[in-house]
Amino acid sequence: MASGTSSAGTPLYLAPELFRGAAATIQSDIYSLGVLLYRMVSGSYPVRGISLGDLRLAHESRERTGAPVACDNLPRRLRRIIERAIDPSPERRYNNADALAAALATVKPPRTHISIRYAATAAGVVVVVWFVTNGRLRELVTVPPIQRPIVLTPGGAARSDAPAIAVLPLSNLNAEQGNEDFVDGFTEEIINSLSSNQHLQVRSRASSFAFKNTQRDLAAIAAQLHVEFVLDGSVRRTRNRFHIEARLVRAHDGVTVWNDNVEGDLGDLIAIRDRITRGVVDHLGIGPGSARRAYDVNPDVYGRYLTARALVRNRGVDSAQKAVEFFRQVIARDPGFAPAYAGLADAYAYMSLPTYQGMPVHEAQALMRTAALKALELDPNLAEAHAALGIVYARDLNWATSERYFQQALALNPNLSQVYTSYSFFTLRPLMKFDEAERFLSMALRSDPLSLDVWREMAELYFTTGRYTEAIALLERVRAVDAQFPTANVILARALVFGGRIDEALALYDEVDGPAAGVPHYRAYAYVRAGRRSEAEKLAAENDRYPYRATIIYAALGDLDRAFEALTQTAEREPQRVPLLLTWPEMAALRVDPRSLAVRKRFGLP
Repeated sequence: MASGTSSAGTPLYLAPELFRGAAATIQSDIYSLGVLLYRMVSGSYPVRGISLGDLRLAHESRERTGAPVACDNLPRRLRRIIERAIDPSPERRYNNADALAAALATVKPPRTHISIRYAATAAGVVVVVWFVTNGRLRELVTVPPIQRPIVLTPGGAARSDAPAIAVLPLSNLNAEQGNEDFVDGFTEEIINSLSSNQHLQVRSRASSFAFKNTQRDLAAIAAQLHVEFVLDGSVRRTRNRFHIEARLVRAHDGVTVWNDNVEGDLGDLIAIRDRITRGVVDHLGIGPGSARRAYDVNPDVYGRYLTARALVRNRGVDSAQKAVEFFRQVIARDPGFAPAYAGLADAYAYMSLPTYQGMPVHEAQALMRTAALKALELDPNLAEAHAALGIVYARDLNWATSERYFQQALALNPNLSQVYTSYSFFTLRPLMKFDEAERFLSMALRSDPLSLDVWREMAELYFTTGRYTEAIALLERVRAVDAQFPTANVILARALVFGGRIDEALALYDEVDGPAAGVPHYRAYAYVRAGRRSEAEKLAAENDRYPYRATIIYAALGDLDRAFEALTQTAEREPQRVPLLLTWPEMAALRVDPRSLAVRKRFGLP
């Protein structure tokens, strides 16, 4: 995602009241048409954002670029029309289509020196007037196309014309304990089954489940997730019997294009999942996808698996330890469930980062390898198993093999956003393949626009590459959704330091965990930048027994000899941390020192 770009597609044309859950009206249509006119004359949008959350916050804070005043020879009358059409308050927009059409009909191009750009705009206005006066405003508003995500297929990354679909969490119509996990697990099975079809773009669980227990305006949800179809439904369960209703809705007009009602018992779950998948695929007119192994998993077991996966996404040592326990419980009850072994390998990776808070790296590496290979043995086509081996080989410093396993994982299932973030975190960023990391994370954002995990990884990439303003903006949006999202506040504080907002950074460090705990190495860097060198030197003395921290603190103090001494100790005690450490902005002075070449060679880095 290049600097200054924004998401393309329907949400950029939505009126601000629709983000607040209001019903669509003629005034919201007029807003959309105003955005279209704005786009025609300026090539941009009045409100921009990276994601739907970004756009919602921009509307709420009235972050607007105003009228397109920079356009050459644009008549004031047209500027005023556009300003009124996109007014944040619906009551100040045109009352109806006729009023807007009448206003547009009065716009005439100047008689002298008409620029090519204005000529094209004038022609566009004529088209707009025709649509409005012929009662076809809604048709015109839907003209801006959804920019289709880039989808990875077994042949590699390619732009696809495949239809995009979101599977919303099925509604649980029973109150029995444990039934919620059963219904959520079945929903995810449908998502996973559809995701294996390379002819279909499927939004991930993280984005779809953001709408659980919310009032469902399917058109608004589809607009936020950039999809053309929504699969919705419900489950009613009585002991071992259940009744499932499913419907496939075309988003732009709300028409149900397919529906199914089916009853069965727990032994029929996989067959019913496949029946729903086939119904969706057949009615969308696409080819069958790759075969995906079916797992007949107890609902409670599957609920524990999903909980463990969510804990792994947090990246924290404590969360990883809890995840390991959940994965072990799943494996004890279902030893043939391959995804649990893949998840266990991921959890061990984060449990051993950092070593002094978790597990020794050599111990973790052996457990990771065993779990990942077991997952692959049980299911050779499991994307998560290939991704787990990608982490294992990154830890082995076998970078080329790590990349191959990650790429195979994405070819098998291009809709798993956690694979993209792991690929970036464990392999691409340590290799300083920043452009490639951004490309893959952009794919993840398109398929999983509500994933805070992806937002955080993209923000950390921005920070690493010196794009501090973009990193700060994205991390502030993470905080707006979840103020305690793991590591996001620390990355934000670091970005604030490099963005020159040092007092804000120090206040944030205090907010995170107090002045004496947590991240003294990053705090020390902020102290040096703030001119409080003595406080940084105090932190250096207090953390000298932690080589990783000491490396960053001495680098901040400009004591490169002691920094390299600490880096050498880090390479011995926590080698898994060195490749990424060398990319941090705090390490800029060490990177240009000739001594860093030997370190990079040792770790097989460019």
